[in-house]
Amino acid sequence: MVYELAIIGAGAVGALLAREASRAGLKVLVLEAEADVASGSSKANSAIVHGGYAEGPETLKGRLCAQGRARFPELERELGFGFRPIGSLVLARDLPEDRARLEALLARGLANGLRDLRIVEGPELRELEPAASPEYGLALYCAGAGICSPWDLAIAALEAAIGRGAELELRRPVEAVRRIPSGEAPGGGFWELEAGGFAYRALAVANAAGLGAEGLDRLAGLEPPRTGARNGQYIVLDRGTGGLVGHVLFQLPGPLGKGILVTPTYQGNLLVGPDAKELEAAEDPAAMLGSDAERLGRIFESARRVVPSLSLERAIRSFTGLRCAAEDGDFHVGEAEPERAPGWFHALGIQSPGLTASPAIASLLAGQAAAYLGRGPSAAGPGLEEDAPRRPLPPHLSRRPERLPPEAAKAAAALPPGECERLVCRCEQVREREIAECLDREPRCATLDGIKRRSRAGMGSCQGQFCRPRVIEFAQRQLGRELDGRERLRDLEALAAAGRPVARLSGPELRKLGRELEGRG
Repeated sequence: MVYELAIIGAGAVGALLAREASRAGLKVLVLEAEADVASGSSKANSAIVHGGYAEGPETLKGRLCAQGRARFPELERELGFGFRPIGSLVLARDLPEDRARLEALLARGLANGLRDLRIVEGPELRELEPAASPEYGLALYCAGAGICSPWDLAIAALEAAIGRGAELELRRPVEAVRRIPSGEAPGGGFWELEAGGFAYRALAVANAAGLGAEGLDRLAGLEPPRTGARNGQYIVLDRGTGGLVGHVLFQLPGPLGKGILVTPTYQGNLLVGPDAKELEAAEDPAAMLGSDAERLGRIFESARRVVPSLSLERAIRSFTGLRCAAEDGDFHVGEAEPERAPGWFHALGIQSPGLTASPAIASLLAGQAAAYLGRGPSAAGPGLEEDAPRRPLPPHLSRRPERLPPEAAKAAAALPPGECERLVCRCEQVREREIAECLDREPRCATLDGIKRRSRAGMGSCQGQFCRPRVIEFAQRQLGRELDGRERLRDLEALAAAGRPVARLSGPELRKLGRELEGRG
């Protein structure tokens, strides 16, 4: 079989592209190297929808961010993945130099076509965000910025694409690329991809492989822009702490990014971070993805200057996200080198605000691919097929009933295996029937990490100590086969086997760190 479009990478960009292309009637294949979708940058980021003012319209990044942000309310209505426009504040001191920097951000946002930005100060700022430090007397307020569930965005988009005939292959790292001449194909040939021991053919390819995208371009014989890895560390607090602040709170951005933020998450946690560190190409993956107390301590102290009441007493874990950055700092999206490699499209250097820009990136690529294939000038115009109504939202995204009181929760957890109301996860109060439902939906998953993202089992304060064996036991009974419970990327598995596991700070370690830092302050 020859597919019309093969997409490499099932993160937010690849998933939304699969949806756009399938809506345009293309026969789509998605190849993902890992055991589940959204396993790279799309699962480890700030989970926020940026305002669209940090980069100007002279950059592709700025244009796509502003366009992508405008699409999120519509996407939420269509896909129901979890988006809430709570607004953002870039906080600054009431000093001439800080005011000038805020006004520059405002001017960029206006140039990008945004109309929900303004500078607030004094009593209005205090009323908007009482938790913010009085040290900050000014802020750029963006009403339409918000929070979302990034992995649910990828899952929902792929669910829609698969429902329209797109195919998804997991554990298919692309290892070789060949151009096969054919006078009957657009551009005079098609592409053959060797992935995970299989060969796939497609008339066009969209390379949305994140950190691996530059290498895949080079396999295709191209000379793409140089990219590098950058990591950032985060602290997560328990569900229910998100109410400490009412907005996404930023400090003034710096040369490596938008600075330390404090934000609620869609599910009610509080998220603090990230910092940013440029990584060397040969850097140990354990260091790339691990967390360390020194950096997390600096993150906490920086965030506490923004929100003085911030405490780590309900911290539950740390994590580290990786993002790909091009040397020039911009996004590189579209047909890579039409003369040398016709029909090869890419999305390179998709760092922050890549999640926000992802709907616009997908539309741009889908439109160009459809035009290349002779399916119209754009895949993002009249004639797009409507999505079939999505099945009822997964329980973790729908409005959950009030939490069971302790005695009732204890009784539900004590129910015998096989009882649909049995609590598998006490912290998040996830029942057997909810695990069964997530196993029965597209895109299919058979990993502990995939079930965690689809149900929140294991995301609570005990971080899976109670529920992990229950989830594995129930899922294996449902699937009739062994569940992959390792939940690590292949390089992490290799590191663990070599006795060099990736470090994470646990809740108790973070709470101890917080008390030590608060004692110094």
